[in-house]
Amino acid sequence: MLWALGGLDFWVIEAKSGAVSEVIHKQYANQLAGSMNWFRERYDTTARATPVMVHPARQLSSDATATPGMKVLTDEGLARLRSAILAFAAGLASDRWDNADSIDSQLQGQNLRAADLPRYVNSYRPARKG
Repeated sequence: MLWALGGLDFWVIEAKSGAVSEVIHKQYANQLAGSMNWFRERYDTTARATPVMVHPARQLSSDATATPGMKVLTDEGLARLRSAILAFAAGLASDRWDNADSIDSQLQGQNLRAADLPRYVNSYRPARKG
């Protein structure tokens, strides 16, 4: 999945909604690396991408290698993001959904502007040694 955040900033997302493991396995880490390769093949160096893994765990398994700059959207972050999106929708329903200033105010109030999105993700944890 690719989210365009504006200003040539993107999130390249691998969503592992069925994952239940306490670690991010090699297969999932490799899929995100492949998605980042796809991005680099299609966009020039002026475009910036953050690799994001949607997974319940932040910990890499011992056989996995993180894509540089990888962030993880865990269940907790996903729940906070979902709550903000629902509040945004409710705000628009009770306000002016057809007015750019109203929409911007709702985005800002619910922390859903592009600059706010990093608050929902975490850094990954390297594999445990030994």
